[in-house]
Amino acid sequence: QIKEGNLNVIWINHTYTHFYNPKLPLEKNFLLKEGTNLFFEITEVEKLFIKNGMVPSIFIRFPGLVADYEIRKEVAFKYGLIAVGSDAWLAKGQMPIKGSIILIHGNKNEPAGIKIFEKLLEKDFYFGSLLEIRCN
Repeated sequence: QIKEGNLNVIWINHTYTHFYNPKLPLEKNFLLKEGTNLFFEITEVEKLFIKNGMVPSIFIRFPGLVADYEIRKEVAFKYGLIAVGSDAWLAKGQMPIKGSIILIHGNKNEPAGIKIFEKLLEKDFYFGSLLEIRCN
């Protein structure tokens, strides 16, 4: 549906490797893992965007929706990225409401989320873009 122009998808940076160990607490996972190279994690994704003819995104979604104050500050001030959260992670059963930001993994590693999203496409929903969000 994206190729046909039926979906307006904004691809965002999600970091390159986003380490995860289910045996560790969130404070030691994802970008909070000791020794994580934030420059590498962000710029490798930007290189992939460019390699595939895409413009690097101004948005980032932290893996697992997890980041501390220092990472958020560095991402904003050093890299100029806007962190985006989600209140509708479909594969976790969080259903969207008006104004929701839907989280779905486009790499198909969460087939349940993709099935739910396909069903939502059949309904009378308006799927907007992050670029349409206004702060009033």
